[in-house]
Amino acid sequence: MLSKVYRAQHKYPQAKWFIIQSNMLSRAKNDNQNIIVSLLELAAIKTDIKDYTLAMRDLNEALMISLKNHYPHQESEVQLHYALLYNIMRNHAKADIALKRHDAIEDSIKKSEEARIMAKMNAKDSVQQAKKKFYTISNKKLYKTASSKRIASL
Repeated sequence: MLSKVYRAQHKYPQAKWFIIQSNMLSRAKNDNQNIIVSLLELAAIKTDIKDYTLAMRDLNEALMISLKNHYPHQESEVQLHYALLYNIMRNHAKADIALKRHDAIEDSIKKSEEARIMAKMNAKDSVQQAKKKFYTISNKKLYKTASSKRIASL
């Protein structure tokens, strides 16, 4: 948070120092998701100070970590940062490609979540149908046994 405050105040050396500390702590804990977050923030700071090659290096590392660990949300965020960097560098063709990748990843995330929800709903429906079938079968058996007793008593 301090890094974001210093960045907003355009105090880039302090912002970089705090985000590098965050990155080092995340690496010590082997917390890949926070490593990615700190690399994205570091790339944004480096973009602000017009150090585009180092910003690109941080984005490349963040992308590799997100791909290696199968983090689609973070991969999408990295692609969005690529698009922002390329727009600032006035490389609009690459920015469009990065935005298309971001959109494709977001669509695949949305589709997989919808499929997961549908699978849960189908599982609930099948359980309810099984319960309904069980109750109707057990009720039919009770009815048949009760009717056989009536016939026997006649």
